[in-house]
Amino acid sequence: MSFYKYKVKKNGEVSKGVEEGSLNEIRKKFIDDNYAIIMLREVSRKAEEAGNFGIKRRIPNNKLAEFCSQFSILIEAGMNVAKSIEILENNEMNPAFKSILTQIKTEINKGVSLSESVKKREHQFPEIFVMALKTGEYSGNMAEVLSEMAEYFEKIDKNSAKLIGICAYPALLLLFLFVNLIVMSIKVVPVFKDVFAEYEKALPWSTKAIFAIADCVKNNYVLLIFLVAAVIILLILGPRNKKIKNLLDIIILKIPIINQLIIDSSVGGFLKSLSLLLRSNMTLIESLEPAINTIGNNVVRNSIKEDTADILTGKPLYELIHDNRYIKNIAKTLIETGENSAQIDATIGKAVKYYDRHLEKKMDLVTRLIEPAFILVFGIIIAFVVISMSLPIFKISSGSIMK
Repeated sequence: MSFYKYKVKKNGEVSKGVEEGSLNEIRKKFIDDNYAIIMLREVSRKAEEAGNFGIKRRIPNNKLAEFCSQFSILIEAGMNVAKSIEILENNEMNPAFKSILTQIKTEINKGVSLSESVKKREHQFPEIFVMALKTGEYSGNMAEVLSEMAEYFEKIDKNSAKLIGICAYPALLLLFLFVNLIVMSIKVVPVFKDVFAEYEKALPWSTKAIFAIADCVKNNYVLLIFLVAAVIILLILGPRNKKIKNLLDIIILKIPIINQLIIDSSVGGFLKSLSLLLRSNMTLIESLEPAINTIGNNVVRNSIKEDTADILTGKPLYELIHDNRYIKNIAKTLIETGENSAQIDATIGKAVKYYDRHLEKKMDLVTRLIEPAFILVFGIIIAFVVISMSLPIFKISSGSIMK
């Protein structure tokens, strides 16, 4: 079967991705769905494996939450899996995800189970989703499992969006400051430097410092722009490389305030995944590895993975994670209580609620404080520049600075 990269337009919205099938079949499908074909060309299988959702490869959590929620409602209404997938496919507006549902529907009609079909697309669907579907099929509680998965992906997406927002705000302000620094160094400061040229030796130290910084920026602004662009590209594309991702994860855990948010979000997501799988009637040993794999930060993930490596020997989980520095003591206590009382799924659920409340409060606090903190810092910088440029003018006017 061939793969075709496409770019289509419908109702003013442009979509692109990779579609499997023959050229005529794909063209007919887009035309039947009232899409205007902008581009359609054959690509290798390697391109298809990159995922219909581009660089991220994985289907976004918000899309999975929407899919699971709608799927759960259809199953609860008494429809079987094949019919539900068909309805979801017909109503799907995103052509990339619609293509995936079409392929899954075809395989289900050929006798392949839903979990097996989804597992074939493990580069697009997270492992925990495959495991949950499998337990839902075995237990017959598919609607309940899907409902819990919808809630799970929604919470993960919400926390991720908040973290991105917290990190994006200072990043944009720093970028704005960088642009202003270059403009002032090239256009504004040289004017003052020419005016004060005759009084150079008698200028205040702060004015001389501003002139020195401006000269450095003016003489090297191309290099500075290149370095900033390189950092931005590294942050965007770096996580795709394993070694760079490890380095970035180490660096981010060195940043005050942000590091604790990342740790709590990672551990909270791990416990959320573990709780979900345990509630799906999976054993602790079966649930542990896929839950650990959902942790985004490699440092935190490797730490918990190493500590829990002996789970197969029969050691209780609370003993294995007792010395882990990333997991809070209250979570360790709840896990110990749950294992001793044979109610580990319930106690981990309580730990999840604790992490959710704790993380939400901390994110709200950081969000409220970060804006005034940066405004204060920027205000100090601007005040320093204004005073440094104004002070020589006052001294020249009063005659206290001699040529």
